[in-house]
Amino acid sequence: MPIQYRFLNSGFICGVTEAILQMLREMDLGNAPDDDPKTGYGPNDQEWYSRWFLQNHEGRATLDYRGVLCQSLHDAGDKEFTFRPEQKRIVSMLTHNEPCCVHGNGSGKAWLERIIRWLDL
Repeated sequence: MPIQYRFLNSGFICGVTEAILQMLREMDLGNAPDDDPKTGYGPNDQEWYSRWFLQNHEGRATLDYRGVLCQSLHDAGDKEFTFRPEQKRIVSMLTHNEPCCVHGNGSGKAWLERIIRWLDL
């Protein structure tokens, strides 16, 4: 199957605790700029994780290329997902996977609201 999801999503990370801690140390987050006092926004964490991944991932980290563990909802099209109400599961129409978690990031807020309605929450 061709790779469907080739971009890093820093909203979901899993792995061995010590390996994740080592990655965070290597990212040198102490040098990340503080939140902007005018806007309250901080640095783009996606940038820091992406930079680390591009420089260090070989044999140490991988991406969830098929959206099995976590499915980002950002930029998802109207027909990208369906819902199995009897199992209360979301299904990717691109990969036919039922992701364990979904991340309602960026423009995915509308999808997240739709999922909440499907789940009758």
